[in-house]
Amino acid sequence: MGAPYTSVTIADYNTNPPSDDGSQTEANRGKYATVKTKLSDPVRTLAETINSNILAAFGKVIGGGGVTATAISYQVLSTDQGKLVRATASGITVTTPSATDVDDPFVFGFLNNSAGNVTLDGSGAQTINGSASLTIGAGDGVMVFTDGTNWFTTGGVVAGGSYTVTNLTVTATLTAAAAAGGMIATKAQEEAAVVTSAVTTPGTQQFHPSACKAWVKFQGSTGAIDGPAYNVSSITRNAVGDYTVLFDADMATANFCSQVTCSGNSGAGVPIAVMDRSAAGAAAAPSTAGQRFAVFNAAAGLAAYDPDSLYYAVFGVLA
Repeated sequence: MGAPYTSVTIADYNTNPPSDDGSQTEANRGKYATVKTKLSDPVRTLAETINSNILAAFGKVIGGGGVTATAISYQVLSTDQGKLVRATASGITVTTPSATDVDDPFVFGFLNNSAGNVTLDGSGAQTINGSASLTIGAGDGVMVFTDGTNWFTTGGVVAGGSYTVTNLTVTATLTAAAAAGGMIATKAQEEAAVVTSAVTTPGTQQFHPSACKAWVKFQGSTGAIDGPAYNVSSITRNAVGDYTVLFDADMATANFCSQVTCSGNSGAGVPIAVMDRSAAGAAAAPSTAGQRFAVFNAAAGLAAYDPDSLYYAVFGVLA
C-alpha cells in the first residue's frame, strides 16, 4: 500500500516530433491534430491523473477516509487506510491488516464506542507496541501506525496499561463504573491496607487503619462540644467527672482503642481518665455506639473531677 499518493509521469509528450529543419514540406506542416496528440493530450492526461491521485490520497489520510463502524469482530482492510474504525459492541476483536502487505506508511484510527473492553489484535504474529494484542477500554481510542513489520499506537489510554503522570487535574466526577473497575479503593481495601493500585478518596479514607475514627474536644463542666468534631453525635455529662460519648457511625466491634487527655481546672488538679467505668466506680462496658469514662483528680484523693477541657479520640474499625 505504502504512501497514500501515487506519483505519475507524463507519457507520449512530443514523441517523434517533425525534423523542423525549416523546409516547407508536408512533414513539417503544423496541424492541430498533431499538436493535440503530442502536446495538449499528454499534458491533460497528466493533470487529470494528478488530480485523481490527490483525491485518492486525501481519502487515505486521517480525517479524509470516513468512519467504518462494526458491532462484530472485524478485520481492518487495506481500504480502511485513513479511516476511523469504530467498535460499537464490547467483547469483540478488531484485527490489523498485515503490515507487510499494506507497508509503511499506513495509519487508521480506532475507537471503542462500547460500554466494555474490546481487543485490538495484531495480524498473525505481528505485534502492537510489542504485545500480541491490546485491550482498549470503553470510550478510549488510539491511532494505529505500522513500520511495515509491526504495529504501534499513539494517543488514548490502553486498559491495564502503566502510565507516569507528572501533573493531573481532575475536573470530572469519578463514576460508580470507575469505582467498580478498581480505580477507587473500596472499604475492604482501605481496611486491609495492602492495595497500592487504587485511589483513596474522601469517601473511603476513614476506613484505613491509620485514620482516627472519632475525635472531639469538649468542656468538662457541661459536656458541650468545643468547635469541630468528627463522628461524634453527642457528649453526655452524667455527673461530675463522668462522661458518655456517642458516635455518629458505629464501630464494627466494641474492641476499639480510645484515649482521653485533659487540661487541668485552673491548675488545681491532676486529672486521670479511666475508661469504661463511671465516676461512682461501676463498670461500663463500651459498645459499638459509644463509650463511657470517668476522670479523677490525683491531687485530691482521686475524687471525681471536671477538667476544663477533655480531648477524646478513637482508633479501630468502622462498621
